[in-house]
Amino acid sequence: MADRFVNEMTDVLINQLLDDLLNDGFLNTEQRDLVLAGNNTAQRAGLLFDTVTGRGNDAMERMISHLQPLNPELANFLQNRAQGN
Repeated sequence: MADRFVNEMTDVLINQLLDDLLNDGFLNTEQRDLVLAGNNTAQRAGLLFDTVTGRGNDAMERMISHLQPLNPELANFLQNRAQGN
């Protein structure tokens, strides 16, 4: 699941998701800054995924809901995997 997320993310998507999750209170500025400190897009995507999954199911569901209009195919994939399908 993480591999596909990392492979399909762009810096634009990462920044949008970080802003959305920060505004929703699922991430704090320290967590956002940690993700942004990644050396490249793949590393930042991996850090985002790890951070969100570490925050629990609610955070993952919220990220998926924000991802839905931006990349519906990836959002549906993540949703299905999160539900065990």
